[in-house]
Amino acid sequence: MHALSPLALAALIVATAPAFADEAKKPGTVFKDCKDCPEMVVLPAGSFTMGTPDDEVGRQPDEGPLHEVTFAKPFAISRYQVTAGELDA
Repeated sequence: MHALSPLALAALIVATAPAFADEAKKPGTVFKDCKDCPEMVVLPAGSFTMGTPDDEVGRQPDEGPLHEVTFAKPFAISRYQVTAGELDA
């Protein structure tokens, strides 16, 4: 079972955008666009710090630098990992 890359996951999010725009959903809402579609969950707008501090034990080189990420609007993302096989289906 292989998980999707971040780029493939972003494509999945974009692919579901029209359905998400059709009806306003509150953060925390779980939904499916179709019988075989992945379960999605609505995340709220807001900001968070992405990355790992330089001095954290076990930090990998690709986990930095720390930076703030802001989402201006709520968005939906798959509730669970989506495998390549599930995406193909």
